[in-house]
Amino acid sequence: MVAVELPIEVVRGGGRPSTYKNAAGKRIVGVTTITGRFDNKEALIGWAHKEGKEGRDYAVTRDQAAATGTAVHDAIEAFVTYGAVTDPEFLDLETEEQRHQAVLAYRSFLQWHAEVSPVITHAEMPIVNERLQVAGTIDAIGYLNGLRTLYDWKTSNGIYAGHVVQVGGYGTIWNEKHPDDLIEQYAVCRFGKDGQRHAHVWAADEMQPARDCFEQWTAAYRIDAEVQKLLRKRRQSEKETVEHVQES
Repeated sequence: MVAVELPIEVVRGGGRPSTYKNAAGKRIVGVTTITGRFDNKEALIGWAHKEGKEGRDYAVTRDQAAATGTAVHDAIEAFVTYGAVTDPEFLDLETEEQRHQAVLAYRSFLQWHAEVSPVITHAEMPIVNERLQVAGTIDAIGYLNGLRTLYDWKTSNGIYAGHVVQVGGYGTIWNEKHPDDLIEQYAVCRFGKDGQRHAHVWAADEMQPARDCFEQWTAAYRIDAEVQKLLRKRRQSEKETVEHVQES
C-alpha cells in the first residue's frame, strides 16, 4: 500500500441506499430507473442474443458484470476517499475472470488518475430532488482543470445515450440542491473490464440537452406508470371474468 496525500478532505456520502425517500419519507424513483426505462435497448438485445448463441445464460453474465462493476466502483471510492493505492484482489467476486477484469478496470482508473490529477471533494453522494421527486447517487464531485466537475465512473463496454442523460439528471439534482456550487462540466469516465479507458468531458452548456431529456423522461415515466395501472386493472378484470365463468 502506498499512501497518497489528498489535497482536501473528501465528503463521503455513504453510497446508494436500498430505497430513496423524499422529505416526507415517501419512497421515490431513482435516476437510473428512469433512464433504464427509456434508454435504447438494441445493443443489449444484440448482446443477449450473442450470449445465447455461444451457450451462455445472459442473465448470469449480466449479473456477474454488474457485480464486477460494483466492486470496481467500491475500490475507486476507497481510493478517492482515503487516498490509499492498493491492487485489490477482489476476492468477493465469484470467478477468476471477474477478478481479472476488475483488476484491469481498476488499474485503468489509476492510470487515468495519475495522468489528469483530478480533485475529488465528494464521493458516493445520495441526493434528492423534491421538485421532480427523483433521487440518485453521484459517483463523485470535484474539480478538473480548475472547473467544478461531476464525475461518473463506468465499467460498461461503451458510453451510451442513457449514460449521458443519467449524468445530466445528476447535474440537475446537484445544481438545485447547491445553487451556489453549480456544476461547470461533466466527466463520464469509462474504465473497461478489458483495461481500456476513455474520459468524455462536456461543458455545462453542452449538457443542457441531456438535462432537458432527463426532465422529459421523468415526466414520461410518470405517465407510463399510469398506463401500466390501466393494463393491470384490465388484466385483473379479465382474470375475475374467467374465474366467474369457471365457477359457473
